[in-house]
Amino acid sequence: MGSIAAEDERMATRRGFLSASARLAGGLIIASCAAGPAPRPGGQPPAGGPKRGGDFVLADLVTSSTLDPTFSGETAGRRLFRMLYDPLVDLDAKGNLIGVLAESWDTPDPTTIVLHLRKGVTFHDGSKFDAEAVKFHFDRQMDPKTGSLRRAELLALDAWSIVDPFTFRLKLKAPDQSFLSTLFDRPGMIASPSAVAKNRDDISVKPIGTGPFKFVEHVVDDHTTVERNPSYWMKDRPYLDSIKQRAIPQDVTRTLEVRSGGAHLAEMTPFQDVARFKGATDVVIAESPGARFYYLTWNVASPYGKSKEFRQALNWLTDRQGIGQAVFAGLGAPAYAPFMAGTTFFDPSYKPFSRDLAKARALLDKADVPRPFKFTRYMSGGDAVHVRINQVLQENYKEVGVQMDIVFEESAATTARTDRGDFTFVTQNWGTRPDPGQYLGTLFLSTTTQRRFAAGILKDPEVDKLLNAGQVEANPTQRLKVYKDLSDRLNDNADNQFIWHAPDLKLLSPKVKGFVPMNDFIVRFKDLWLE
Repeated sequence: MGSIAAEDERMATRRGFLSASARLAGGLIIASCAAGPAPRPGGQPPAGGPKRGGDFVLADLVTSSTLDPTFSGETAGRRLFRMLYDPLVDLDAKGNLIGVLAESWDTPDPTTIVLHLRKGVTFHDGSKFDAEAVKFHFDRQMDPKTGSLRRAELLALDAWSIVDPFTFRLKLKAPDQSFLSTLFDRPGMIASPSAVAKNRDDISVKPIGTGPFKFVEHVVDDHTTVERNPSYWMKDRPYLDSIKQRAIPQDVTRTLEVRSGGAHLAEMTPFQDVARFKGATDVVIAESPGARFYYLTWNVASPYGKSKEFRQALNWLTDRQGIGQAVFAGLGAPAYAPFMAGTTFFDPSYKPFSRDLAKARALLDKADVPRPFKFTRYMSGGDAVHVRINQVLQENYKEVGVQMDIVFEESAATTARTDRGDFTFVTQNWGTRPDPGQYLGTLFLSTTTQRRFAAGILKDPEVDKLLNAGQVEANPTQRLKVYKDLSDRLNDNADNQFIWHAPDLKLLSPKVKGFVPMNDFIVRFKDLWLE
């Protein structure tokens, strides 16, 4: 089974709101500093202020398969959309919710949010941003005929309406402690209604937003180029003339591009490079804790996944510390629950089990599964981290006589295999969101419409009950208790097994200034400039 990069992986997050109790710590560790000042955690430029101009090159793994946030399921798209579109709201560097296209908002009652929209904003095609554009946006996202991947993130929304040209009302089906922050990402990124209407069939290659940069060209699997928006509503931004997002899937090549001056920032720097670049003078490596967690999901309709005892046995077998060293170079922490390190919901003392071969053998003795224990793990092999995780798991399982053969195949075959339910388990990862309500429903709610491999998921009414309770609970202490109970239930079911919390690593040229580590680990390119 191929690895599924579950930060996005064609599944929409469900919904989200940033409560004070959910704000991320947002730490940054400069692991190696180049000559000249390193990026400043506070984001303040040195004396003399930012310089205008320059053509910035971003070394990414891939280019986005679509330029329309409506249909995006890739992290590369999230990076690109920060250039082309503005969201209704955003997060600051400390994780606080701030206004963007919505300058401010009121909550007159627990199920109503009134957005006060920014005036004087225009789309790249010259059309005006106003409440009509926001209504068009929500009409499009919520219409099932659109096929929007964002619809599942907005399911809490009951109604939406124009109050006046620059005031917009959102009505929720029930109190939801995690809705508003959904609008900081793709669900809140507003495209030009006139552009969508004109290019309904090809908006994904003609993106028109209000963002700091305008679209220039897109070459599939090679690069996407944008240029400064001279009419941007923030009069002093952006600083850069242009940005080119290049597709460079090889880790070593992305690294070489930054070191040689061919790129200014590389995403997804290998974990092993942190130690290697300590003391380097030609690069800066920025490590932000708590970027994502890795986990595996069983197909409970498969011959081995159907057995709770078998699933539990392999959970007790998993050597999380060994995976941490072999795969993540010791960076990060073991995972036992689906909550992001650095948030209030993450409990570093929560450790419901440890590696125990005796318990694993006892559970295997009870498991009603084919013997000898043998199954095949099909993978695309395109993600080295997932490959290494599975190789460690393979060795772990051998110790009690469970044979897992790893077979590599093309990614299209892997996706098709997953969709038809022909697999035993998959390994996944999920990237940081401000609040658990933004992703827990997508990952674990049995009724979520856009869950992958729906036929093979465990449908547990108690999990659904806890997920819904966490969504509406306003008391921070009670909400923590609900999510603790959810963690216990998920671990008992063992249909999802949490493995590791990993940091985000970016490699920067020392010429890059204005870099601020963000809690969602997506660069705000409007703030960057080149020395």
